[in-house]
Amino acid sequence: MSGKKRVMLIAAVCVAAGALLSLAAIASVGFDLNNLNTAQYRTRTIDITEEFSDISIAVSATDVRILPSDDGACRVVSVEKPDEPNTAAVKDGTLTVADAARSGHWYDHIGINFGVQAWPSVTIYLPEDRCGELTCKTAGGDVAVDSGLAFAAVNITTASGEVRFDAGVDGELRLRTASGDVASDGAAANTLFVRTTSGDVRITSPDAAQIELYSTSGDVSLSDAAMPGMLTAETTSGDITIARAKASSASVKAVSGDVSARELYSTGRLSVQTTSGEISLTHCDGGTLALTSVSGDISGSLTSHKNFSAETASGDVDVPPSVLGAGECGIQTTSGDVSLTVSAD
Repeated sequence: MSGKKRVMLIAAVCVAAGALLSLAAIASVGFDLNNLNTAQYRTRTIDITEEFSDISIAVSATDVRILPSDDGACRVVSVEKPDEPNTAAVKDGTLTVADAARSGHWYDHIGINFGVQAWPSVTIYLPEDRCGELTCKTAGGDVAVDSGLAFAAVNITTASGEVRFDAGVDGELRLRTASGDVASDGAAANTLFVRTTSGDVRITSPDAAQIELYSTSGDVSLSDAAMPGMLTAETTSGDITIARAKASSASVKAVSGDVSARELYSTGRLSVQTTSGEISLTHCDGGTLALTSVSGDISGSLTSHKNFSAETASGDVDVPPSVLGAGECGIQTTSGDVSLTVSAD
């Protein structure tokens, strides 16, 4: 037997032996993987009886969820290690929630978890009365705020955790992540502001006067939005997708990402810019339009005639005849092609 075959045979025997040992270990605990976890958790309920207006949350790797209470009482349900309890108390009119301070050596926090137990978390049940300002900061925990709640203002920041916000806000709703995704369905706010680095942004059916969405490498998606103010959506390398949105003015920018818009309308100026990405507009329009690309193509359909002005270095241009007195549509490309039509359908 050759040396190569001998090594492969030994490796196969080791893999088989490891599988048998793993199966034996699981069988020894009655196939309950929880018994193999080195980290054990408990669930504890903290009743909040004092009155408060604002909510302040500061946690590390603990998930946070806020939802309406079914009995009108406020309480915090904490899933935690017995020796690292989370805290929840009212201080100076603010409900303050925090996880335990992490201490000790780095190897104290290494363990085995098969994912069948609950992750450390705090679930806050709030009466459906309007609250004051909500501030939440996490390192790696996810944050979710359910519909049926209303706040004066909201500021949520997380590093790698994901954010979902479906509630209402009187003033500013600010959601920030580094690598986590941001999602919202039906959220209400005066100003909706979202910024991510590598996370994706998905906003559906917002009720906001003004919307600002920013991402570096993540994709941005907005659908079913109508606002009296301005819409801003910007990415560096991520794609932007907009469907069924209306605004007084709109600015959409991508560097290397593509921009795809369907039924995007602006009563004022509609500006769409890319560097190397494609611009695709389907049944879109604005009082005036400014479409700019360097090497990407610009194509699609508008819903009304325009006074077209197109400039390109090496790309082909195909636009309908200009109509004097109609809104201006300025188009600039370097090497990209331009192909636009006018369709009221």
